[in-house]
Amino acid sequence: MTTTMPSLRWAALAASCLLAACTIAEMRAENDRREQQVQIKESDLQREQQAQAQLQVERQRLLADLKTRELTVSELKQRLAEMQRLNAQSAATTAEQAQKKARRTQQLNDAAAQVRTLEQDSTSSQEAKARKLEEVRRQLRSTLEVLANT
Repeated sequence: MTTTMPSLRWAALAASCLLAACTIAEMRAENDRREQQVQIKESDLQREQQAQAQLQVERQRLLADLKTRELTVSELKQRLAEMQRLNAQSAATTAEQAQKKARRTQQLNDAAAQVRTLEQDSTSSQEAKARKLEEVRRQLRSTLEVLANT
């Protein structure tokens, strides 16, 4: 009986060590999986940040362009389409951001409707059309400034 007791103790000790080693290996594997998930999330975040930075640069370019030159009706329509695209791509993660985005969308749609009306208006004088076009440009500048700051 004295020879089997130490053998059992050694067997129990060896089993305990094996169990601990398996647990450690499982923990390491789980840690590796989580590290990979973090790396994937970090790369996703970096791509989103780069896309956001590109959108911000484009917004600033559009704002500067709108401020520095007079646009024709067709150029104004193109800028409106671009602003609508940028607004559609902007993220709205909270209810407040979603409301702001919806207001900008409505402002851009209203401005596009005004430009279409202005373009199709054959009864107004060129001077009246020019005044109306300038009013639409001012509205777009303010909308674009809001877009640039979000």
